[in-house]
Amino acid sequence: MLEKRFGQISMEYLIVMGFIFAMLIPLLVIFIQQSDGLEESVALSTASKISKEIIDVSESIYYKGPPSKTTIKVYFPKRIESVNISHNDINMVLTGYKGSTHLISYPSYVNISGTIKSFSGTHNIEIQAMEGYVSITDT
Repeated sequence: MLEKRFGQISMEYLIVMGFIFAMLIPLLVIFIQQSDGLEESVALSTASKISKEIIDVSESIYYKGPPSKTTIKVYFPKRIESVNISHNDINMVLTGYKGSTHLISYPSYVNISGTIKSFSGTHNIEIQAMEGYVSITDT
């Protein structure tokens, strides 16, 4: 009689643990999907903020005239693939969730040129007024 009771307790324990795992797996899948989507939206928001800050500082330095210059410190998220600065635009390409790509582009009222590296982490960006344009370099 005692042996039968231990077998019943073990079987009930296995059934309860099976139900717990059956409920836990879908929750983990949903959590991982939501966290990837949240990480993507944070990266897009950060890249947008960085682009806007660079444009705002560039326009301010341009109107002060040469030899005005300043350095700003910004943090690039890990999803930024490339940064392109051309005549009046800053373009950032980001990889999204499930391999999608996003383009963030901000126009400037002044001519800007330069290069910014696209590695993730802290960047010191030097912005300097030149004759007729603003030079942007990643130091």
